[in-house]
Parts: sequence; structure tokens; C-alpha cells
Amino acid sequence: MKKKGFTLLEMIIVISIIALLVGITTPQISKAMKKSKAMADVVTANTIAATIQEVVLEGGEIKDTGGIWVKISQTGVFTDNTIDLSKYLEGFDKLKPKMNSSYVFCYKYNAAENKLEIGAGRKDADNNIIQTEAYNLYPSLNPAYK
Repeated sequence: MKKKGFTLLEMIIVISIIALLVGITTPQISKAMKKSKAMADVVTANTIAATIQEVVLEGGEIKDTGGIWVKISQTGVFTDNTIDLSKYLEGFDKLKPKMNSSYVFCYKYNAAENKLEIGAGRKDADNNIIQTEAYNLYPSLNPAYK
């Protein structure tokens, strides 16, 4: 008579192998997820920068922030407060950094150097960006962004 099914030892071995594989792959998946969120934020920052540059080509003028990170808002980036970024960038009001949900997209613009930077930063209680907790995403990614 043939036995049907598996022995207890065989089941323990299979479960041990599966647990080992899960233990090995979980950290790798976690790292890949973190990296993909950071890259998604870089892509969004590039899109915001391209949108701002499009408005500039149409005659808009970016507000000089004096080297300070400022939250990007629909009408707060340009000297003409009637320019609405949501008209140029669909879903603008829903854009949030994926890496850290407590961050917002922000920008820094130096008019003298004509240098625009887009980043992600944490807000304080007064809705200002905490300067030490803002990370550059455009034109280059700050490696400390986590």
C-alpha cells in the first residue's frame, strides 16, 4: 500500500526553505520600493520644473526666494499671482512626495543666477519649510533624501 501525502519532516523542510527565501528577499524588496519612491519624486520634480519653465517661456516670472526653500503652491511661484500651475499641470493639487508623506514639494530660485531648484521638505507648525529638512530633487538628487 502506497502512502498519500507528505511526512512531517518533509513539511518542516519545505516551510523552512520558504521562510529562508522570504527572509532573504524582503529586505531587497524594501530597498527597491524605497528607491522607486525616490525616483518617482525625482520624476515629479522634473515635471514641476518643466512646467515652471513652460510658464516662464510664456512670460511668467518666478519669485526670487533668496536661497530659501518655499512650498510650491498653485499661485505662489510666480510674481503674477494669477498664474495657476494647475492649469499647466493636471492633478497639481494632489502632488505629494511619495518618499515621505509629511513632506511637500518646494522650490528655491535665485534670480541673479537664474537657478531653479525643486525639492521636497518638511513643514513646521507655521507652514514654512524647515530648511535643514529640505532635499534637492532637481536638477540633481541629494543622496541624503530618505
